[in-house]
Amino acid sequence: MRDEILSSIAGATTSRFVYSSLAFFGSRQGGELPGPWFTRALTPLGIEEGAIRQTLWRMERKGSLLVRRDGRVNHYSASAPTAAILDAGTEKILSPVLSHWDGEWTLVYYQFDGDQRDARDQVRYVLMVEGFAALGPGLYIHPRDRAARILSAVDRMGLADHVQAFRGPRKDAAPADRFARSLWDLSGIADRYRRFLDRFSSLEVQTDAIDPLEAFGLRFALVIEYLEVAWDDPELPPELLPDGWPGATARRLAKELYEAWLPLALEYAEAVLAEVQEPARSST
Repeated sequence: MRDEILSSIAGATTSRFVYSSLAFFGSRQGGELPGPWFTRALTPLGIEEGAIRQTLWRMERKGSLLVRRDGRVNHYSASAPTAAILDAGTEKILSPVLSHWDGEWTLVYYQFDGDQRDARDQVRYVLMVEGFAALGPGLYIHPRDRAARILSAVDRMGLADHVQAFRGPRKDAAPADRFARSLWDLSGIADRYRRFLDRFSSLEVQTDAIDPLEAFGLRFALVIEYLEVAWDDPELPPELLPDGWPGATARRLAKELYEAWLPLALEYAEAVLAEVQEPARSST
C-alpha cells in the first residue's frame, strides 16, 4: 500500500510540492529554502528537475513566492497570500475541528481593478483554501470567523482597501443546514473523505521499516491527498452536518500519520540542505 500511495504523488502538480516544502521545512529554516534544495530533494520522488525550476520561476512571477539572491543561489520564501495558504493548510491537519458555533456567518467582498488580476486570484485562492463558498462575483461566505488571515495578507500586499469583511447572523427564516447544503457539496466532500480513509487507514504509524526518503514522500502524499478534500471543507458545526460525517475521523488520521512520519521526513530534508550548503561553505 505504501508503494501505491508513493506512486500516486507523481500526478500532483509541482507547485503543491513547493507549497508543502515551505510549510513543513521552510518554516523551520527562517521561512525560506534555496533553489537547489528543491531540485535535490524532490527529484528522487519522480519530479523532473526542469519542472521544479520552471515552477519556482512561474510562482515568483505570479507573486506566490518571494526570492532573495545570495551570490548565484536564489532563496525562495512565501509571499503574503502564500503564507496565509500555508498556515491554513497546517491548521487543517494539526488543529482539532471546532464544535461550538455562535450562529454567525463571515462575508468577504473584494473588488480589484483589471490590472490587478494576479492579486485578485491570490486572494480568491486564500478564500477557497479557507473553505469559503462563493455567493456571487467577489462575494464569499463562511460560517466560521475566518477573515483574519485574508485581511492580514491583503494588508501586507498593500491592498487592504480592496477587501471588506463582515460577520453577523442571517436574517431569513430558512434552516441553516439547508442553506449550508445549497453552498457546499457536503455529500461529495464526505465521499472524498471516505476514499482518503480507505487508502490511508491501513497504514501503520510505526516507522521502523520506513527510511527517511520514504517518510519524506509519504508525508507529501498524505498532505496533498488530504488537503485536496479539506480545502473544500468549510468545517461546519455539527448541527449543519449530515449524519455520519467522516471529516473529523479523516483529520485525526491525517494528524496521526503526519506526526509519525514528520521526524524522518525532516531528517531527509535536513540532510539534503546540508548537501546543497556544503559547496557554499567550502568556497568561503
